[in-house]
Amino acid sequence: MSEALSVERQSLESLVAEVADEFVERLKAGEQPDVEGYVARHPDCPPILRNVLESLRLMRSLAIAHATRQGVTGDSGNECLGDFQLLREIGRGGMGVVS
Repeated sequence: MSEALSVERQSLESLVAEVADEFVERLKAGEQPDVEGYVARHPDCPPILRNVLESLRLMRSLAIAHATRQGVTGDSGNECLGDFQLLREIGRGGMGVVS
């Protein structure tokens, strides 16, 4: 892979990670951010950005639905994802967050 392509890929990954972090924070705050609004602001990467943001929205709604079924109130600040309870963030990088 050429160096220019590698730099371009890193830039795209960084942009998607930054937008995804903002999107998730807005979801956690109870907002309903518009995926197409984000895509319009970043026209150089709409397919991947649309897929990532829609996936994050789906994961968030599934986690909330699961927590509701399990009777988790969220008072502890911990969230659930499937059968897993997210206790804290342990790392962050260009590709995402590790909890």
